Order: sequence, then structure tokens, then C-alpha cells
Amino acid sequence: EDSKSHISQKGTTLSDLSPFGSSHTGNDNSQKTSDPKPSNKRTKSIYTPLELQYIELKQQQKDAILCVECGYKYRFFGEDAEIAARELNIYCHLDHNFMTASIPTHRLFVHVRRLVAKGYKVGVVKQTETAALKAVG
Repeated sequence: EDSKSHISQKGTTLSDLSPFGSSHTGNDNSQKTSDPKPSNKRTKSIYTPLELQYIELKQQQKDAILCVECGYKYRFFGEDAEIAARELNIYCHLDHNFMTASIPTHRLFVHVRRLVAKGYKVGVVKQTETAALKAVG
């Protein structure tokens, strides 16, 4: 019961619930003097491979809204997702490191046409291989 009252006073974050969360003990000084390298193996790269590809493409095409094919949908990331959500009236949410919004593949040209009609430059990124195909070789 003591832990329940502690959670209700402190508030719960995702890192508190995650088995990969920080090992914060409540003493702010102890964390500053601890080993600077996190023990979490997942923190080697804070971005997923898809997010890294998006960042690289976005640096090349700063003025375009990029929609990236992911399976049976096209995804918008970051500021592009917020613009797409506002202009296309679709849902936008935080996923990993970026805001994201998605549309089904069969509706791509309808939504691209709507964005272009509103004055946006749109880039379409097609998927050439999946993680499963990459793993096979």
C-alpha cells in the first residue's frame, strides 16, 4: 500500500513502468555520480532504423512533406505528421521519438492530391525491402 501512495503522489511515467527504465533511487545526487554509460542495451541508438532513414531523407528534402511506406500504410513523421493530421483530418500521436500519422496505401493518391491542392510539396518514399527480407539475406 505504501508503493501505491508513493505512485499517486509522484505520478507514474512510462520509464517507471518499463523494465528498461532508469534505475533512479530518488536521490538526485546519486544518479549524477553513477556510471555515465547507461546499462540499457537498447540505448545504443535512440532511433529505429526507419527513423534514421527518415532523418536522412528529410535533411535532403526539407521543403517536402514525406510519406514513407511501411507495410500496408504510409506514415508521416514529426512536423510532417502534424501538418498531415491538420490538413487531412487524421489522427497524430507520439510513437518512439516522433509524432506520427498514417494513411492506408490504397488512399495514398487521394491524400497526396489533397496536400498538393493546399500548396504542399509531397514526397512519397516506397518500401523496397522489409526487415524480414533483409534478415534472410
